[in-house]
This record gives sequence, structure tokens and C-alpha cells, in this order.
Amino acid sequence: AAASSANAAREPDGPGEPLASDPPVPPLDAPGMRVLHFASLAPNGHNTQPWSVVVHDARHWTIRSVASRRLPAVDPHDRELTLSIGAFTENLVLAAAAEGLEAECAVIEPSAGTNDVLEVHLHEATPRSESLAPLALRRTVRKGHEDREFPQAVVSRLCEPLERRFVYVPRATSQARRLAEWTLEANRQQTWRDDAQRELGAWIRFDDRAAREARDGLSTASMEITGIAGWYVRHFMTPEDALTDSFRARTVASVAELVQQGA
Repeated sequence: AAASSANAAREPDGPGEPLASDPPVPPLDAPGMRVLHFASLAPNGHNTQPWSVVVHDARHWTIRSVASRRLPAVDPHDRELTLSIGAFTENLVLAAAAEGLEAECAVIEPSAGTNDVLEVHLHEATPRSESLAPLALRRTVRKGHEDREFPQAVVSRLCEPLERRFVYVPRATSQARRLAEWTLEANRQQTWRDDAQRELGAWIRFDDRAAREARDGLSTASMEITGIAGWYVRHFMTPEDALTDSFRARTVASVAELVQQGA
């Protein structure tokens, strides 16, 4: 999570660029640093990490979206960006609770000239005992899911607290088959769009050095490309490869396998 002062001089220039700040960033205590660490592990589109945090003081922050980390080709209406910042905020709230802090988050109405999204105030509270380990274990890929359907008890536990806003579609139904077909077709259309592929290639960290320096984007490790395949990607592939027919065909074939997995 990038932190800046309340008078941030500019946004990041692009992927991997830190925020410039003047005057210096106000100090964060250890609980605040841990909260932001777990918040920064939130899932987000292409791992662009499209958020920044303005630190007013140790218990008062503002969350901003970062325009240079948008995905205009695949997310022109900022839907995924909004979901990403929502996931960041959810992690922040959970991590704060584990630190004995209640995170009070207020939406900031959009206005010209600002990317401020949320105002966060942290208040002392009774620490919760839930482990934050699952946040650190989050996978970024959608493969290897079990094919067995959820038991009815699990479905009820998921759906009832959300007042029917969560709908479970069992994998063996005609609705699930249609969802799989539509998902595959949507991915096929996107994969054969040059603008989407250029954008994807720009956020893939093909070699270890790029992954270390940028600390964002899609690395071979985060995509779970291991063994000889991972070695080949790190040593021989470049962003331009995302535009080749073979890269696109492999992407579509991978999605065809993925849509057959899961409950």
C-alpha cells in the first residue's frame, strides 16, 4: 500500500512508480503498518494495485484511486478498479479488527480534480481473535478448484446472511453450462482484441528482475507458471508475445479448462 502525505505532489507516473510526497509522510505505528500490509494483499485486476493511502495521522487516512493504474482496455468503466478498492477496504477492516481497531469508512462523493474514494478513521476496539493467515494465503489464479458441488448446509450459510443477494448455481445445471459458455466466449473476444492484449502484456512481469523492481503486475510465481514453462517465460518472453496467435490460443485453451472446474 503506497502511503503519501495529505499534500501529495503527484500520482505515480506508472506501474512500479512510488508516490512523491512533500512534506514527509506522517509516521504510522506498528498496528497501522500491519493493517496496510494486509490491506495491500487484496485481489485486484492484473495486480495493478490501483490504490494509494493518504496518511493524515496514525488513525486518519484517505483511500484514493490511482489513475495511472487503470485498465482502460479491459475495464473502461472502472468496474474492476472499484471492486479492487472494495477488496482492499474489506481487508483493511478485517486487519484493523485483529489489531483492536474499528475501521469507520465513509464514501467520499466524486468531485472534479480528486480521486479520493474513502475516508477512514480508526477507533480503539476489542481485538477479534480471527486469524488473518487466509488473507496472506490468497491465490490469484482460478485453477485447481474441486468439482464437487457445495452441500446444502454450505449454500445456506453463504446465502442466508446476504438476504438472497448471493445465488449458487450448481455446476451440473443448464444455467451453469450457459455461464461457462458465455465466460469462454467473453474471454475469446477479449483475447483477440489487440488493445486488451497490449495492456495485459504491459502488466506481466516476465522476468524476476522486473517482478522485484515493480512489485506489482503478474509474475510467473503469481500465475503459478512453474518448472520449465516458468523458466522459458522468464528468459525468453516479452510483452510483445501477448499479441502472438500462439499466446492467444493458449489463453483461450486455458480458459476452456477453467470453466469446467469448480462447484
